[in-house]
Amino acid sequence: FKDAADYSKDEGGTIKGTKNAKQDDYVDKTEFRFFCVYMIVYAAMFDMFSKIDGGGSGRDANDDKRMELEEWLKGYKTVLNYGFVALDGLVTNRQAKELFGKIDDNGGGVVLLDEWCWFLKQAEVAADTPVGKLLAADQEGGVGKPEKLVAGKAKVTSGKKGAARKPPP
Repeated sequence: FKDAADYSKDEGGTIKGTKNAKQDDYVDKTEFRFFCVYMIVYAAMFDMFSKIDGGGSGRDANDDKRMELEEWLKGYKTVLNYGFVALDGLVTNRQAKELFGKIDDNGGGVVLLDEWCWFLKQAEVAADTPVGKLLAADQEGGVGKPEKLVAGKAKVTSGKKGAARKPPP
């Protein structure tokens, strides 16, 4: 929602008929197309994540909304056909393990949904794919800058304190 609501410039004023709602609190007519695209793209990202978390057997006690390395290695091959460039060329478990380390933004040993989505988005934007162009449209000036995108509420860094995280390969 926020990606789409951020597409149009917020003029800062309160929306007429509301107490304190601003333009970025809602998706307006000019942002609705992006909202629809983002729903589809993020639904695919969520579907991929859900297939891997807990082994893909549907919702059960193993679905803890965290992807662990063991789950990733067992399930990554089931999501390679979704068409996200971040997973292009992923063939071996060694490559998958290395990629997991890159996706695990904070080095905590698990990948959360926001890290997963952030990583996939960064790769699309960096590769300048059609999906990446749409995902970047919400950024400053509508052109997107991969190093300025932030996963969830966490400040994303490359491991060095204060350093900008580089987009995925």
